[in-house]
Amino acid sequence: MKILPALLTLVFFAVATLLVVNPEALNLSAMLNTSESKQFGHYEDVYKELTLELTDGQKKKISASKAPVTILNFWAAWCKPCLEEFPSLVELRKTFSEDQLQVIGINCDEEDQEKNISKMTQDFNLNFDMVADKDGKLLNQFMINALPVTLIYKNGKVKIMSMGKKDFMAEELLEMIRNP
Repeated sequence: MKILPALLTLVFFAVATLLVVNPEALNLSAMLNTSESKQFGHYEDVYKELTLELTDGQKKKISASKAPVTILNFWAAWCKPCLEEFPSLVELRKTFSEDQLQVIGINCDEEDQEKNISKMTQDFNLNFDMVADKDGKLLNQFMINALPVTLIYKNGKVKIMSMGKKDFMAEELLEMIRNP
């Protein structure tokens, strides 16, 4: 029992010393924001330079779009949450013009991509551009290791990174698209 007060005193002085030397040491949100900021900066750099080959053969430089908002949706046919979010993404695409919103689906299946894209386009009435990431280059470029992932850019800046199923008709997203 005599050791406990001495131990607590030692821990207190260790923490106090740490805070004097490095006041940000216990600010975990600052560390997370710095990490997120670096990741978003990388995504924004990729956005500026990225030219995609669409499944219809066209090449599209995504930063050249007139639309201020761009959605990149990474998905695969085997991914149930990916398929569950398609109806709201289709509805979102119907809600806004091409001048307001650019949507690009990036299929990440390892096999039968054209077949899967065609089937999902038919099953879900997909109404947006599609890319087949045949060699996983885009997954690597965006450092994605789980699906679905959605990146939402506004004027070239990442505003939302969503990992997991997303409701694309959520009011916060609709407001972001509506407001310049």
